[in-house]
Amino acid sequence: MRPEPVIANARTIVVSACSGGFFDYYLDLVETLEKTGLRQEFTLGLLDLGLSESQVAITELHGIERIVPQWPIQPPPHQASLEYFGFAAKAYLREFFPGYALYVWMDADMWVQTPDFWEHLYPSAMRGLVAVPREADTGYQRTSLTFRMWTLANYRRGLGLPATARLAFAPIINNAIAAIRADAPHWDAWQHEYERMVAGSQRLPGIDQLALSSVIFRLGHPAALMPATDNWICSRGVPWWDPYRDRFVAAGDPMRPISVIHLTGPSRSRRHDVRTTDGRVIRKFLHRPDGHVARRLEARTVHVPIPGTVEAGPTQRLSALTR
Repeated sequence: MRPEPVIANARTIVVSACSGGFFDYYLDLVETLEKTGLRQEFTLGLLDLGLSESQVAITELHGIERIVPQWPIQPPPHQASLEYFGFAAKAYLREFFPGYALYVWMDADMWVQTPDFWEHLYPSAMRGLVAVPREADTGYQRTSLTFRMWTLANYRRGLGLPATARLAFAPIINNAIAAIRADAPHWDAWQHEYERMVAGSQRLPGIDQLALSSVIFRLGHPAALMPATDNWICSRGVPWWDPYRDRFVAAGDPMRPISVIHLTGPSRSRRHDVRTTDGRVIRKFLHRPDGHVARRLEARTVHVPIPGTVEAGPTQRLSALTR
């Protein structure tokens, strides 16, 4: 059962950061939140990282609370551009948008299929836990040794060897979605860990996530670990397609619908060989069907036949992106 909506739609805010080049992705996120009926339960907040006048006008039509933010910390000089700002923003949502009872972060390159993620996130966060998905699933590729070494190296630079040893076997989380109550102690701890780790590593990407992991698994602040289907990372595993219900499902498990699709890395710009629940393989974008990004990508494609493969959609053609 879904939790009761926030009273007067004024106490919960869902925040993203977006540049002009990412606006179509963000608009797909907003419109799918509206389509699933969740939009009435929160305010939308946006950190404007360079929107055009026409894009700003669209945010106003959707009733989005938009600000042009200032850096909350002094970034490393080589990463002081706005493309890195989102990594520095997540631990400071209370400062950007004061006055809310619950703060939720969602990356702009996501879109929502079902409201299930909210049913996991909202009640846990309102109990004083940080709600954040695990980056682990039977449908994902194995975590690479390179990533594990990168993680340990940044823990060591930022927190030292004893902390690194304690975190070496901690579960991997992914704070592309995260929710924390305004009065939870996690915020101060997260900011402290983050600033310490940025100073030691001299980098922004990924450090926000490692710092939050330290808050949970080293400092012991309570957390609710949501399933990977609440933040399906497409670069970790290509989802399957269920043609009967017209939706993506967890790879290898047609009984687990994906709630939130996260278009990470190469998944943002190309078609994939997608297995279907009825035993076929189709070529398909992983974006919101008929969404803003999908239409833009379709307009940039050149159609070439590839024997033995079927393309999703009425044209039954295959596409390769032009460079």
